[in-house]
Amino acid sequence: MVALTGVAGARPALAAPSWSQIVKTLEPGWDPNSSNVCVRGDIACVKAVVAEMQRRNKPLMDTCNHNAVFSLLYLRTTQEYLRTVKGNPNFFYNTPFVNHEDAIFALYYFRAFDNYNAGRMGEVPPAWKIAFDSARDRSTTGGGDLLLGISAHINRDLPFVLDAIHAPSQPKGKEDHDKVNEILQKVQTPAIEEAARRLDPTIDDTEIDGTRLDNALFFHTTVAPWREQAWHNALLLSTDRTVATNTIETDAETRAKSLAASTRADDAAREQRDSYCALHHNDP
Repeated sequence: MVALTGVAGARPALAAPSWSQIVKTLEPGWDPNSSNVCVRGDIACVKAVVAEMQRRNKPLMDTCNHNAVFSLLYLRTTQEYLRTVKGNPNFFYNTPFVNHEDAIFALYYFRAFDNYNAGRMGEVPPAWKIAFDSARDRSTTGGGDLLLGISAHINRDLPFVLDAIHAPSQPKGKEDHDKVNEILQKVQTPAIEEAARRLDPTIDDTEIDGTRLDNALFFHTTVAPWREQAWHNALLLSTDRTVATNTIETDAETRAKSLAASTRADDAAREQRDSYCALHHNDP
């Protein structure tokens, strides 16, 4: 080991920027020359997103807030994304661009969550309001909370994010969009199993269209088609924004209502879930 203490001219490494610093100048639109690490798409950006997700997830887990289910899944997904691009910086054709997308995508979720909790309901997309209302009222199962979050983030947020960052016009943009599926598919089952182990043991028993959430087929029959539709809707936004926006918001809201109705939790299920979480939320 080479000691650097006392070496003339040696300077301490600059601390990585925090999310609170980054977000002040974060705007959609990748720019490799930007002074903002997330607009540039540096790996430091993804690390900051993970740190912010950890900060937000902990109090939800500690209090067994029903929003913890989706928050945990999203954290584990982003951690797997970070491991992937750190291990192979060339995993994507344009990894910095996808890093930028990762940050903007997270920003949409953070803003919806923060606006809801601040009472700014006019700034909360309808699909997210249904998801957050369900978590607040403890009216849906853990699997329902998970599906509501996944659906709102993919079916509502993702088309707008892809359009805002001009993903469809990027060289091999669709290839990189599809490449993300490899990461999602890898992390899906272990993340859902962890949520069931720590928060609600019924989560991995939940079914959508006859497929359990812990079944690998769930990704192929639900998540992948939703992501494909999000790409298609992003293309529509560039041709007729008014019609496309209405379609995206309406379809996402309709799907959220259906998911909430089909995953209702009765009083006994709510009490069992919360009692289980109180005992196990700190489990590994």
